[in-house]
Amino acid sequence: MKITQDEITDGRIDRLSEWKVFMIKQHPVNRFLDVYMRFCQKYREKNKVKCLNCFSDLNCIISKMYKLIDKKSRNVMDKSYHEEYFFPYTWNFSPIEGIDINIIDMENDNQMKFKIGKELIHLNISTHNIKDTFNIISNFSKSYADRKNKIRRKLNGETLYYNKLLLRKFASMYYCDFKYFGFDIPQFKKLMYF
Repeated sequence: MKITQDEITDGRIDRLSEWKVFMIKQHPVNRFLDVYMRFCQKYREKNKVKCLNCFSDLNCIISKMYKLIDKKSRNVMDKSYHEEYFFPYTWNFSPIEGIDINIIDMENDNQMKFKIGKELIHLNISTHNIKDTFNIISNFSKSYADRKNKIRRKLNGETLYYNKLLLRKFASMYYCDFKYFGFDIPQFKKLMYF
């Protein structure tokens, strides 16, 4: 049974402590670049509003998202479609006292299969369905690894890591995600000249 974030945070689920809550974590830089590459570069005309009219300008979108997140943190604003794509995970799902959240690392294919498989076995799911689930995870992991290795994505990642101001904005936008999920804050890389 699928329940929504709103149902959990608004207290509309009875005996929530009896439920198991799962969250799949992804490194904030990888998550941002995944969304950015998909919406702002691949389908940039179709998604120009989602990308704050920045198209494929990484500096533009991080700067505008920084201002939007800063504004939202100071005032209560209506939920925007940017939140689903670019806002930190921890803004979309704040931990609830007394609820054990099982965090699964998306970057670790074996851990993901192990944790999900363990739960499926516990629920007496058929071996056939478990194998199908593992195939879905494997296909997703392969697709994710392929996306991470594309040259354009690597260049965008380097642009982020080698631009001190941009990286500082990014790290402050996703600071809560870095801390909550135990990721190191990204460090500025200096260019080496020979």
